[in-house]
Amino acid sequence: MAANGKQALQIQSTNFEIIAPYAEGYALKANEAAAMNQLLAENIRNNMASEVRKFKLKVAGWTDEQIKQAKVEQMAAVVETVQLSPEQMADIQGQIDEYVTTYEFGIRTGRARTPFEKAVEEIVTDMLDKALKQSGYSPSKMQKEDRAKYDALYTKVYDANRAEIDAAAQARLDSLQALQVKGFDLAAEAQKQATEIAPPVDAAHDQPEGVAVAAQ
Repeated sequence: MAANGKQALQIQSTNFEIIAPYAEGYALKANEAAAMNQLLAENIRNNMASEVRKFKLKVAGWTDEQIKQAKVEQMAAVVETVQLSPEQMADIQGQIDEYVTTYEFGIRTGRARTPFEKAVEEIVTDMLDKALKQSGYSPSKMQKEDRAKYDALYTKVYDANRAEIDAAAQARLDSLQALQVKGFDLAAEAQKQATEIAPPVDAAHDQPEGVAVAAQ
């Protein structure tokens, strides 16, 4: 944002300036508050989707291994039909409430993400960045100057392509799981590297002067 209370905006490869009315302490109007609450709801839904899915699969009796190995379509078919008891609903609602209290726009939280969530984020980010560049925008500049706007576009891309993105993320994980180390003995190589970093000590000859070797 510029010091004069304006911000840069590129439209059709031409740079313009518009006002930047939102600043710390700004009093939101009703429509602005509604828009922010909607953006919050969308971000929470995206960020907690995998947690709720896993919770419902657990209720259905799935194991961690089954959840890890299942395809997105298989999980979706079960998740859509699982009904939560009042106690289970209170449990998952509590998890969501806890997450919401620590959520901040434009800030990556310290919540541990699953490999699936990471794969989804990489795919959506790649799709969004490509689309922005094709439209004449700089993704890195937008993230720096207007992270809330970037996050809102991220949410829209994911919402519009959720099934395809989830399937691509799962396919990426399945592909990685199928990869095997080839061409050398991994255990022997690891031992070799460890020996080079810290050569074994000959207790009978390599002790510093004045240091006694403990009896075995």
